[in-house]
This record gives sequence, C-alpha cells and structure tokens, in this order.
Amino acid sequence: MKFGEKLKELRLRKDYSLYDVGEKVDVSHSYIDLIEKGKRRASKKVMERLLLVFPEHEEELTDLYMAEKIPENYLKKLQEIKNNTKLEKINTKIIKLPVYGLASAGNGVLVPEEMGEREFLVKENLHINQNCFVVIVHGDSMEPLFYDCDSVLVDPNDCTELRQLANKVVAVEVNGETLVKKLTINNDFEIELNSLNDYYPPIKLKEEDETQCIGVVSRLIDRDLNKIKI
Repeated sequence: MKFGEKLKELRLRKDYSLYDVGEKVDVSHSYIDLIEKGKRRASKKVMERLLLVFPEHEEELTDLYMAEKIPENYLKKLQEIKNNTKLEKINTKIIKLPVYGLASAGNGVLVPEEMGEREFLVKENLHINQNCFVVIVHGDSMEPLFYDCDSVLVDPNDCTELRQLANKVVAVEVNGETLVKKLTINNDFEIELNSLNDYYPPIKLKEEDETQCIGVVSRLIDRDLNKIKI
C-alpha cells in the first residue's frame, strides 16, 4: 500500500474530511488530496504533523513514507544484504573512560571543568591507549562523520608536530581555547582547522597563535541512533 492510500484510509476511518486534516497540519485541503492521490509527497514538516494526527499509526506511516523516499533499487539491495547477512556473536567488554561534558560541534569548544567518567560497551579486542578520554559531540559541524550526541575517543598519545597531523580530526588548544576540528594544510602551507560540515568556515592558525595538540580523535565509541535525523 502507498503512503497516500494509507493516509486516506486512516482519515476516513476517523471520519475526517480533507479540510479537517488540512486544518490540523496547517496546509490546504487540496495539498492533502494530492498526497493521498500520490501526486505529491508530504514534506518532512507535514509528515511530522500527520504523525501527531495519527499517533497510533506512527510506525506504519513512517515505514511507508521512507519506502517512497528511498529509491526502490536501494531498498532491494538492502533487502539482499539483509537476507545474505549471517549474524556473528561479538564479544564485548565494559570500560570506564573520562568524558568531557560538552564539545560543541558548532564552535568546537571543549569544557574541561565538566569532566566526569562513564562506562562504555566496546569490542573485547579493542585496545585503548592509556590517558585516552571521550568527547561528546553537540551540534552539526562534525557531520557527516560524527553526529550530535556522538561519543568520540580522543588519544593524547598520538600528538606530534601539528603539520604531521594533516587530514586528521584533532583536539587542539589555540590561545587557551580547546577546539575539535579537522587539521589541514592549505595551498599557502598554512595550517587550518576545519569543520566537517562545509557550512562552517575554516580557522587559519597564525604564527603568533599559541597552539598545542591535546589529542587525535581516533574513533566513534558510542552513538545514539535516535538522535540522527533522516
């Protein structure tokens, strides 16, 4: 069944008119009619409002909506992968690591005074060097590599001369402020600190800047999939 067909079925089941649903989601009745007829796909905002109108059918509507949003050939490929994938047992262990309470991915600033300690579930064979710590990412400037609320492992043992860290994501202190950015060397051989999201401009390091490497971001260690917006 198509998304629009299911929407119409649920609307009639609740005895709602096109005008009723349009008013509830703040769009015209003709917009709802086009969605039901499959002539227009609901925008993300309209979809979110429709789920509020039919909360008991949230999962079913979401599945149909995403099925139409993702190309059919990709869905078939995903299904083939799912059918051919054998589940293997993964041995895990729990480790405790110090955590920085805030790392804004918007401006990349760490807040060391909010440092605490947390437990993480990792693969049993994962080796973590001494003195490593975790940074919690907040914001979108680290996307698409890291998302909001991701926990990333920072290894201070990998620090070396800044120019040797080109193309690595690092925690670096600049004039007393600690940033988490990707370090690059531009065409003028200047060191730049870049966000992974192109929306944010690079930061050029000047000769007079006092800089020190705090650590290299070595891996993602925990991710809340509920925080990722599709």
